Amino acid sequence: MSRFNLNPYLCKKGFYLTDCEFDTDGLSTTIDRSGPYKSLENAKKAYAKAIKGKTALDIAGLSVRGPEYMRKNKFNDSQYETIWYSIADEWRKEFA
Repeated sequence: MSRFNLNPYLCKKGFYLTDCEFDTDGLSTTIDRSGPYKSLENAKKAYAKAIKGKTALDIAGLSVRGPEYMRKNKFNDSQYETIWYSIADEWRKEFA
């Protein structure tokens, strides 16, 4: 099995740039574009480089994933486990 077919939830270390494909039921497929990166900051730098000069439609499914962590819900005080990391700052800089 290649690293492109691995279950992303089994990743315990490293960060990856991942293309996400969605269908009517939600997330259907993930394909690692690059990685692993040793830190989230390195992955964010790679993300910023990957989106430079592209349109929002070109990078619509590109995300950063890594080890599972607890993320605070922005609507209330609850938390939830996720492998997806926010890249909003890099995205805003490129498309502002």
